Amino acid sequence: MPLERIQKLEEARAWQGKIPIENQYTAGIAGEKFLRTLQDKGMLLAARCPEDEIVYLPAPLYCERCFRPLQEEKELAPRGELLTFTILHRDLDGQSLAEPQVLGFIKIAGSDGGLLHYLGEIKAEEIKIGMAMQAVLLPKEERQGSILDIRYFRPIPNQTRDKGSA
Repeated sequence: MPLERIQKLEEARAWQGKIPIENQYTAGIAGEKFLRTLQDKGMLLAARCPEDEIVYLPAPLYCERCFRPLQEEKELAPRGELLTFTILHRDLDGQSLAEPQVLGFIKIAGSDGGLLHYLGEIKAEEIKIGMAMQAVLLPKEERQGSILDIRYFRPIPNQTRDKGSA
């Protein structure tokens, strides 16, 4: 009976199988501003908390530490430093990819945050932590207000962070 109280986890019933569901979420107020700035200007919108001196990217509405509204916005160029990366050989359904995909986390210059995104114009074996990276954007007329307005991040030739000057 569905209204019975379950005393032991083993008594819980479950449906086995897969449910093919797709979801769409709104970006929210802060996400909308971030995506519009990317679409219209090719820049990344960050927000600075004057109390905690944190520069958030992407910009939220409130500081996660002091909960103050973030009103000091800052447009940043889509470039930064590669902090980590991974090579994907399978898709979300566990199927082999025709070509491996490389994802990296890029800490955006001028912020305390960053973006997880595709890496391009580089072979996996050439990738090094600390590489300077720059976003390759879709042409302005093709941008749709999506994080995919950034095609990928590519290395900036002859630029790496000096590990001794951190």
